[in-house]
Amino acid sequence: MCGKQLISRPYDIHKFCSLKCYRESVANRVEKVCPVCNKTFSVWACNANRYTTCSQECAHKFPSALRRYPAHIKVCENCGTEFRHTPSTNPRFCCFACYRQAIVKRYGETSIEKKIRLFLQTLNIPFEQEYKIARYSIDFFVPLLNLAIECDGTYWHRDSKRDRAKNQYLKRHNLKVLRLSEDDINSGKSNNQIELHSLINH
Repeated sequence: MCGKQLISRPYDIHKFCSLKCYRESVANRVEKVCPVCNKTFSVWACNANRYTTCSQECAHKFPSALRRYPAHIKVCENCGTEFRHTPSTNPRFCCFACYRQAIVKRYGETSIEKKIRLFLQTLNIPFEQEYKIARYSIDFFVPLLNLAIECDGTYWHRDSKRDRAKNQYLKRHNLKVLRLSEDDINSGKSNNQIELHSLINH
């Protein structure tokens, strides 16, 4: 507090050289902004680095990784929004959906996505490719049918656990989900599945 050098032992937890310095530090308070609710709150200056959120309720909502390490602010390279991250991660995008959209912009669509796009165009069904919903990205979204079409490549969709989690999230948002395997797309079976969904929902 006063700038005086303090000699302490490894097991000594005291931060101040005298009771006077301790009382002065307690009297000084600083204001901080809660990253969860944006509420302004004040804490003792000597313990300011120990408090990130304004309450226990907000602390539970705050990402666990950011509770232990100082958070950095970065701008997503795809959508331009600001997001918080830990220094060790150093991500370029705010979510997987933005990462997916950036990959498509740079490298283009996959071969199976191209086949589905061309087929949807022949049906004259309005659709949006790489449609973003929250942290997910849908390969094709058909607004008239309220349908999400996912093209599941054999290599990238070996883990069905993540696909199930995505399905549940989309269904909670009242979206129908149609997953087309790479084999069905290459053999043409997927065209019948899309036509069947369009007939049922018209």
